[in-house]
Amino acid sequence: MDRLFRLAYRTPQEVAAWRARDPLVPTAAALSAGAAAAIDAEVVQLLSSAVEFALASADPDPATAGDHLYASGLWPRSGAAL
Repeated sequence: MDRLFRLAYRTPQEVAAWRARDPLVPTAAALSAGAAAAIDAEVVQLLSSAVEFALASADPDPATAGDHLYASGLWPRSGAAL
């Protein structure tokens, strides 16, 4: 997303430093080309299925937008001001 909007809250040096620590790079290098391709294909399939499901689903009811936003049934600890 950052690349799409060109946000500037991360310096290029900071991004490069974190990319150097990315555990996926050495993990992917340890896989054979066939295994990496199979994993990539499975991920693409899973994402495609999720997108299809989301697009085929009914829109949520706006009346329920606030449901589960706040915890309920909690009791304040003793001595706490309400």
